Amino acid sequence: MLPVQHILGEGPVWSEEEQALYRVDIVGQSYSRFEPSSGVHETIHVGTSIGVLAQRTSGGLVMATKQGLVFWDSHSKTLIPLAHPEADRPHMRFNDGAVDCRGRFWAGTMSEADDLQPEGVLYRFDPDRSVHPMLTGLGIPNGIGWSPDNSVMYVTDTEEQTIYAFDFEAERGEMTNSSCSGFLA
Repeated sequence: MLPVQHILGEGPVWSEEEQALYRVDIVGQSYSRFEPSSGVHETIHVGTSIGVLAQRTSGGLVMATKQGLVFWDSHSKTLIPLAHPEADRPHMRFNDGAVDCRGRFWAGTMSEADDLQPEGVLYRFDPDRSVHPMLTGLGIPNGIGWSPDNSVMYVTDTEEQTIYAFDFEAERGEMTNSSCSGFLA
């Protein structure tokens, strides 16, 4: 067991290459990295809220943060800005995301306002660094994932207590034909 003192811990990601577990602390503006084989555990503060992170095939991390989509340079311990699709909406932050089978980084935003409105957006960040809004009207986007054969994409809206299932075209990263089911919180 690993005692981690996150304020709002999210998004565990296992690195097969590093044999390490990553996890973000949204409110703590940090991420943790743990190597089970050595017992080494470190917390890295980045200076902004991180909603989700993922490993890059070229090394390093990509993050969806309060400051937008960024690369994390672990050597200089700095954020490298890529895109900030919510720059004109300062009450929004990224919450959760995942990487699809073609290496596209998907991440959703949510409002930090007290009167939570369903104004979140699910974005797709492509390897060419273009950003595409794919789904709007989300309360709290969570649990983004795909079926084993990558033909279905799932997006959970925690606020609405709903899991959406979309037909997914993996080659183009397109979502169509939504169906949904409610769930109990």
